[in-house]
Amino acid sequence: MKKKIKNNRFTVSIWLILTVLIIYALSMCILYIWGAFTSLKSRADFSENKIWLPKGAIWDWSWDNYLTVWNNFRVYSVNKAGQKIATNMIGQIYNTIMYAGVGAFILAIVPCVVAYVTQKFQFAFSKLIYTIVLITMVIPIIGNTPSVLKFLKVTNLYDTFVGTYIMKFSFTGMYYLVFYAIFQGLSKEYYEAAMIDGASDFKILLRIMLPLVKSTIYTVFLIQFITLWNDYNITLLYIPSKPTLAYGVYHLSISNEEGLSSTPIRLASCMITATPILILFIAFRNIIMGNLTMGGVKE
Repeated sequence: MKKKIKNNRFTVSIWLILTVLIIYALSMCILYIWGAFTSLKSRADFSENKIWLPKGAIWDWSWDNYLTVWNNFRVYSVNKAGQKIATNMIGQIYNTIMYAGVGAFILAIVPCVVAYVTQKFQFAFSKLIYTIVLITMVIPIIGNTPSVLKFLKVTNLYDTFVGTYIMKFSFTGMYYLVFYAIFQGLSKEYYEAAMIDGASDFKILLRIMLPLVKSTIYTVFLIQFITLWNDYNITLLYIPSKPTLAYGVYHLSISNEEGLSSTPIRLASCMITATPILILFIAFRNIIMGNLTMGGVKE
């Protein structure tokens, strides 16, 4: 009887969690759908109809809002030479790919390699690095932005992609611990068999260890790519003359430029930014939602 009551309580808790998650997911979906339909309204239609579908037949909706954004959506900034430059939508897409794509690759590979080295080579320095990771995750780093800006300007890396890439060469964080746990769970037979065959440590890393954790690397890369795609704060601070799509949407949200300051136009720019990430998530949902764990040969 006691066991039955315990199972019922467990079932109720599961249903409560599922209900909360469903409500949260529906709230996100409703916001996206509302934004998509609102982006197809005219300024006059939106002033009279802020919630429901656009008026008229579907072919009478304001599809030209997206064309307006594509042709007129520009971010004005000043480069190192003091020249005022304008970055159009194509330029923002290019900057986004350069920032998010390369940055996500670095953020996925660096923790993986450091975790492998510190786990497989048990030296005092390896334990020190592991301890540093734990400490940096506990102690918040506040107020380091001025020092980072000063460093980038002194080294002539400010307002360059290289400067942002160097900032991404960090192994501290949760994903270091994830990779560390995975390498810790791998059997030593992989490493020992490769050593017997005469493989060097570098070759073992590239041809054996990295392929074994490639699914986890893909997962971390996709998560980091989505995070950097939506990040406008770093680009606003460190690469102001190379605006990304997220930077552009932020710029448009505070802009009073004629023809681009209406809510439907702003939401059209948001849809252009959000839709590729939504498609990416749907296409790779099995990888992203999968477990960040893997098994090896049982000892």
